Amino acid sequence: MITFKSADFWLEAWQEGKKDALNALRDEVHTDGHYWDQRAKGFAKLGKTDEIEERAKKLAEILAARGRASKDMHLLDIGSGTGNYVIPLAHKLGQVMALDPSGEMLRLLRERADAEGLDNIDTGQLYWEKVDLAAKGWEQGFDVVMATMSPGISEVATLKKMIDASRGSCLLVGHLSREDTGRQELWGRLLGSEMRPVCPDIFYIFHLLYSWGYRPMLDTEEKVIVRYLGPEEIIEVYKTHFYPYLNMTKAMEGKIADYVREKTMDGRYREERRFTIGYLCWDV
Repeated sequence: MITFKSADFWLEAWQEGKKDALNALRDEVHTDGHYWDQRAKGFAKLGKTDEIEERAKKLAEILAARGRASKDMHLLDIGSGTGNYVIPLAHKLGQVMALDPSGEMLRLLRERADAEGLDNIDTGQLYWEKVDLAAKGWEQGFDVVMATMSPGISEVATLKKMIDASRGSCLLVGHLSREDTGRQELWGRLLGSEMRPVCPDIFYIFHLLYSWGYRPMLDTEEKVIVRYLGPEEIIEVYKTHFYPYLNMTKAMEGKIADYVREKTMDGRYREERRFTIGYLCWDV
């Protein structure tokens, strides 16, 4: 019998939530390592924004509150990208392993680490779902296992693997909601339908962990981010965003450019994003 608090209930709810979410429409061929290679420079640039720096600071505070931010700590970062979160943490920790499927992301991460004088970061070009913990010797191999805005934790198997790799704490960060008027309006023009919401994976995982006997902490944060970009820059942002969902033909590129021209004033395009982020931390 399934009850409201059972693991089966939350597993089923999570599966249903993913079916109706935006990522369910992604073409896996369009989200391979090459796709993330193309996004690497954009991710590196984001690392210099107040938004990312504030989030990195919050991650450090969460780990410090659990006694996991000292020089004897060993951290695994799943989906590290260009190191926007793990590099600030590496200054406080003993050793870091950064995983990402994109070679270009990891190249930029190592470049930044070298520039900041860090020699305690190892990298691995790996998909988390394909990692064999036993073969790597990573079972309970890390004091902290972290995944921040990472598609690597997208199902029960990858979540359990995250837990199995930790001997201390896990830290998972993701969107609970996300709104972007530009993307939503463009979705209607390009695909003729309403853009689906993101799946609030963190919400389901919180309840699932609780049903498994863990006592996770969930902290939420609401943000409104406004930035002004040149037309060509935002066109590239939108092309990258829509690439996994459609065949990016010249006609589609033209529609994106037309939309941006309509919305550009005095040579600048105003982008506004609203989102709620969940920070989920638990001891294993």
